[in-house]
Amino acid sequence: MGVTPHQLAHQVIDNAIKIEMTILTTDLGIKDDLKQQVAQLVFQVTIVTSLDGIRHLVGLFDGVRHNGAVGLFRIPRAAGFRVP
Repeated sequence: MGVTPHQLAHQVIDNAIKIEMTILTTDLGIKDDLKQQVAQLVFQVTIVTSLDGIRHLVGLFDGVRHNGAVGLFRIPRAAGFRVP
C-alpha cells in the first residue's frame, strides 16, 4: 500500500488548502462575532449614557427648584442712574 510521490504531493497540498480554509473561516467567524459584540457594547453604553444624562438633568432641576427663593438684593442707586 504505497503512495506515489505525485499522490503524496497532491494530498499534502490538498490538506494544506483545507487547513488554510478552516483558519480563514474561523477568523471570519471571530471577526463577525467581535463586530456583533462591539455593536452591543456601543448600544449598552448609549443607554447608560442617556440614563446618566437624564439623572443629571433631574438633579439640575432639583437644585434650581431649591434655589427658587433666592433673589438679587437691591443695588443702591442702580435704578436712578441712566445713560442717555
